[in-house]
Amino acid sequence: MASSGDNLLSGKTVLITGASQGVGEVLCCCLARHGAKKLIMVAEDMQGIKQTQEKCKSEGDCSCECCQCDMSDPMAVQKLADMVAGMNVDIAIFNAGIFVGGEDDPVKGNPDEFDRMMMVNATAPMRLIRALTPKMVDKGEGMLICIGDVEAVHSGPKHAAYSASKYALRGFCKSAYEALRPHNVRVMHIAAGNVGQTAMAEKTGKQGQQGAIDPHDVAEAVLLPFCCSSNCVPEEIVLKAVRPGTA
Repeated sequence: MASSGDNLLSGKTVLITGASQGVGEVLCCCLARHGAKKLIMVAEDMQGIKQTQEKCKSEGDCSCECCQCDMSDPMAVQKLADMVAGMNVDIAIFNAGIFVGGEDDPVKGNPDEFDRMMMVNATAPMRLIRALTPKMVDKGEGMLICIGDVEAVHSGPKHAAYSASKYALRGFCKSAYEALRPHNVRVMHIAAGNVGQTAMAEKTGKQGQQGAIDPHDVAEAVLLPFCCSSNCVPEEIVLKAVRPGTA
């Protein structure tokens, strides 16, 4: 476990999507606590991002930029991609995601919701990675972290479209890992199990059924590559609850 105030991320500019609540909020506070210079916080809910920004102020001396973006809107995502392409981003964490319960069944699901989940969970981070990597390659360093789901490792029977979107993200990460490591740009995929204290956990009702990990566990996983030597990166981390029904 990294120690608070260790300046692990000193001088770093970090982009993080899904920053308005849950894991994203915890991550932003964690990044500020560990010395990040600047946080570029992205979410659809601007009020939520502002609340996260206020919490970050008590965690560290970092500047925050709040960006509103609907990740299901291709035009909005491209506008964001064009904007971040001109920024000097050192670390990008793709945390935004959606789960539409009851709408992703292969028999009765809504195909429009299939598309929406694919856009938010896979296409949006792919577009942003494409926008960010040229500068990272030019300067010879960078870190890309995609927070996915264990559904991308082993799928359940009721979440076909959701699983497909997470498989897509995981596949992109694995290919990007191989393509970018010669340029010292590191890529890591985190396959997170059920995460408690989040809107998604409440929506799916999974917290008590299958157990849940704490959002801070995800934050610790994000910090891991920065605790390693510069020639090492965990390609993938799978996080699961040990005991069902507990966070």
